[in-house]
Amino acid sequence: MCCGVMYTAVVFLLLGAAAAIHSSQTVFLEKQQATSLISRQKRAAEASTLEQACMEKVCTYDEAKRFFQDTYRTDIFWSVYIDGDQCAEKPCKNGAMCLDSVGGYDCVCKSGFSGQNCQEDLTLCVMEKDKGCSQFCKPGYVSYECSCAPGWKLSTTDRNTCMPAVPKPCGRLSSLSLWKSNQVSNIDGVSCSSPDCPWQALLKSAESSGFCSGVILKENLVLTTAQCANKYSSFQVAVGKHQVSSESSGKTLYVQVVHLHPRYVEGRPENNLAVIELRDRIIFDNQVIAACLPEKDFAESILMAGELPAFTTGWKTSSQAVFQDQLTLKQLGYRRLNQCLTTYPSIMTNKMGCTAPPGGAECTMSSGSPLLTMYRDVFFLTGILSQPEGAECSNGYVFQKVSRHLGWLQSIMGSR
Repeated sequence: MCCGVMYTAVVFLLLGAAAAIHSSQTVFLEKQQATSLISRQKRAAEASTLEQACMEKVCTYDEAKRFFQDTYRTDIFWSVYIDGDQCAEKPCKNGAMCLDSVGGYDCVCKSGFSGQNCQEDLTLCVMEKDKGCSQFCKPGYVSYECSCAPGWKLSTTDRNTCMPAVPKPCGRLSSLSLWKSNQVSNIDGVSCSSPDCPWQALLKSAESSGFCSGVILKENLVLTTAQCANKYSSFQVAVGKHQVSSESSGKTLYVQVVHLHPRYVEGRPENNLAVIELRDRIIFDNQVIAACLPEKDFAESILMAGELPAFTTGWKTSSQAVFQDQLTLKQLGYRRLNQCLTTYPSIMTNKMGCTAPPGGAECTMSSGSPLLTMYRDVFFLTGILSQPEGAECSNGYVFQKVSRHLGWLQSIMGSR
C-alpha cells in the first residue's frame, strides 16, 4: 500500500509539471503585479491636534469642531480660518468690540454710539440743518437730550421736536409769508405790521411819542437798553403798535419798576441792558407775543454762528432823533468777535457783538431794537441794539448779547 501512495503522488507531480510546460503563462509574476497583490491599503490615522487636522492640511468645519467641542468657539475659529481676520485692521471705532465672521465683521458699540463701525456719536448734539433738536440740546450719556423754550414742550412721538404747550407760545407767528418772501432782503428794510413783528415794544413819554424800542420777554416784562430806560424819569410802553402816530392801534401800559443791569455803568458800552416790569400783564394774541429767549450754547453755536441771517425790528430815527412813523424790519448779518474787535477795538467786549455793515442809504434803527434769528420757524432773541458812542452804524450795528446775560434775565423772569 505504501508503494501505491508514493506512485500516485509522483504521477500528480509529473502531470502538474507537464501542464506548466505547456501553459502560455510563466510561473512567476512581474514585479508590479506582485507588489499590487501583496501590498495592503494603509489605514489613515486620525489627527490628534488641531494643527495636524487644519494646519498641515485643509480641514472641514466638522473636523475643526471635534477639537473645540462647541459651536461658539468653532465659529470664531472658522471665521478667521476660512477667509482671514476681518478685524485685523481695527475697523470698529470709539472703543467698540470687533467680532470677525465669514466674509465680514460685526461691531459691538459702546453705549452712546451707533453705525456700522460705531462711528456715530449719539451723545453729541447734531448741528446740521433740519436734524437733531428743533430747539435746545445738551449732550447725554446715552444720547443727546432736547429741551424747549418756555411755552413749548417736547412731542410725545418725536423727542427731537418742540410743540406748543400754550395757545400763544413765544416766537411763533400766525403767518410767515412776509419773512419767507424776497421782501425781507431789501437793503433799506421793509414795513412790518404788528402780526409780522408781534414782540415789538415802543417806549414813549409825555415829551416824546417814541424814543426807544424794546422787546417783549414775558407778559409783564420788556427788555431794552439801560440808556433808554434812564432817558426819562417817567415813560410808558406800547405794544401791538406798528405806527407811532396811530393812537387807535396797540395798547399802552404803565411801568411798575425798571431793573437796570447790576453791572451797568453809565458811559460804558457793556451791560447796557434794562428789564422794564409792567404794572399790568399783556394779553397775548396774534399781534402781541414774546420773543423766545435762547440757551447760551444754542444762541452762540447755531443762531449767531453766521450761517443764519439776523433781523432787527424797530423804528428808524431821523437826524433829530425823531422816530419815523412806520415799524421797520431789516435783515442783517452776524460778524465773529474777532471781526468786531477789529472794527470797534475800544468798544467791543465778549458780552457784545456786531453786525455786518447794513447797506442801503441809511442805518438808523433805534436803540433798544431787538436782534432776532428765525430757527425752524420760531424767532429767538439774540441781542439788543445799543449803539454806544463812537460806534458808526455804517460799519455795523453794535448789540448786547442776550446769551451773556441769561443768568440775570432768568432770575428776573422766574420771580415775576
